[in-house]
Amino acid sequence: MGKIKFSIHSDDTDFSEAAYKYWLVNEADKFVHLTGDIANELGVPPQTLTSLIRKHTTAVAIDKQCTDCGRFYPLTSRSSFSERRPSRAWMCPNCIATKRQRSVEAKLKAEQIHREKISETWDPNNRYARPLEKYALIDVVSMLSMVRGGAAEDYSYIKPVDSFDEHLTPNTEFTVDITSLIEACLHRILEAVLMPLSLPTIDQQAFIFTKFTG
Repeated sequence: MGKIKFSIHSDDTDFSEAAYKYWLVNEADKFVHLTGDIANELGVPPQTLTSLIRKHTTAVAIDKQCTDCGRFYPLTSRSSFSERRPSRAWMCPNCIATKRQRSVEAKLKAEQIHREKISETWDPNNRYARPLEKYALIDVVSMLSMVRGGAAEDYSYIKPVDSFDEHLTPNTEFTVDITSLIEACLHRILEAVLMPLSLPTIDQQAFIFTKFTG
């Protein structure tokens, strides 16, 4: 049988002999009998023989296995044996489906863990859930200055510094420094906490940064 292992699921002696000849290979991985000759002996067209082989036999190539479970490479015809490429890695359909499912589960689990970590410090229903002492003093002062100078009445947005009614700082250079510091602080918060997840309570498009140049 060489590198092909097969079983025949038929009590018909003539078909069993034909199936044996169909799958028989020599040491050089060449089929011993021609498909046309086998079909003629059985009294059926070659296409019919191939269909009967698929229906009543199970064959595998024992020189190629699934990289995960070790299952042998299934054969449906002689051509599938010729095209199997033993040196090329192969994963069976069951393992592929399992791997995809595990990937989905791992992603969901990671997202859940991330959400739980966020919930420890971020409550979208409570704007003051994160204690001020968790931020650096300069970050707190800078952000409060920005809110004081340009926040809307409902705190839904902050106006561009250029449109503030009063100067944010005594001079332009200091204002540029402050706005850059605030932008960096907000980016750190978004990148570390909000951006990795698609939280339904947060409109990520609401965060728009306009560079102040004076």
